[in-house]
Amino acid sequence: MKILKRRIDISETLKEFDKKFGKDKVPQMLADLCVYWDENPEFFAGSFEVSYDEYDGVRDWFKGSEAGYTKIKVFGIDGIDSLFGLRLIESPVPG
Repeated sequence: MKILKRRIDISETLKEFDKKFGKDKVPQMLADLCVYWDENPEFFAGSFEVSYDEYDGVRDWFKGSEAGYTKIKVFGIDGIDSLFGLRLIESPVPG
C-alpha cells in the first residue's frame, strides 16, 4: 500500500484533477487511473485520454448553467472530443 501511496503523490495528472475537482475529492478509482495513465499513456484503447475538461466543454454543453456543469467532473476525452465524466450526487440514488 505504501508503494501505491507514493505513486499517487507524484502523479502529475492527479494533481491537475485535484485542482479541477476543487472541494470535491477525486474518487480512489479515478486517482488510480490517473497514476496508471502517467505510467502507461499508450495502453488505452483507441484515442481515449485521461484528461480534465481544460476547454470547459461541459460548461458549454450546459449553456453556462452552474446548476448543471458543476455536477459533472470530466475525466476523459477521445479523438472526436467526446467527454467522459462523473455526475456528482448528494446522496445515493434510491432503490
